[in-house]
Amino acid sequence: MLERLLLVELDRAGRPLGGEVLQRLAAERGAEASVSTVARRLRRLDQLGLTEAALTDGRVLTREGARLVASTLRVERAASLLAEASELSTDAQLHDQLVARLAVEPAAAADAARHRSRLALEELEHSLAVHTDALEYGTELPRGATLRFHRLISAACDNALLRSMVAVVLDGSLDPLQSELDRVIRVRDSDEQGLHDHSRILDAVRKGDGPAAQEAMRAHLQRLVEELERYRNS
Repeated sequence: MLERLLLVELDRAGRPLGGEVLQRLAAERGAEASVSTVARRLRRLDQLGLTEAALTDGRVLTREGARLVASTLRVERAASLLAEASELSTDAQLHDQLVARLAVEPAAAADAARHRSRLALEELEHSLAVHTDALEYGTELPRGATLRFHRLISAACDNALLRSMVAVVLDGSLDPLQSELDRVIRVRDSDEQGLHDHSRILDAVRKGDGPAAQEAMRAHLQRLVEELERYRNS
């Protein structure tokens, strides 16, 4: 906690800060510590290569320290946004989630097609087989089965940024929304269409056809958005 505050304050200042100034700033942020304690923590950060003594006075961030602060703040911001999203009303949030998925999942499908592996294809085939068997034998689709297909598409991506973006819109905290979407799909009697959509996506990925995979995913998610809107207006 104290080390994080020291690093953030040095980053915000953009200039050397001494122990007394950092002690006062940390106290203002709710981290009470003596000047000697701050000095010990700064020496520890020096040893980790995150800070260094300035030529004049005080400490500054090293390049590695600056990268760590930037990464930490990005993660905290993403977590904060996700927490805000999970507090929306179910109906509004489900629509928002689908729109967000429509923005990133088609690109992920295209990338997955270009960088597919044998293992990724086997896992996608199994996921589709589970969906097929449930419809053929009239059994209930296992919880999370449809989302698993989409998560497997993301996992097959080579682009780490795309994987991260899909991970946000398909975060486990949003799984209850999928239950609501599954209910809408059952009411609209479109389970078979969902299976057909997934088959088209997998076929394009299997063939390594990025544009076709992208279009198949886009059409699938666009259909879900439209299904939801028709359900809400019925």
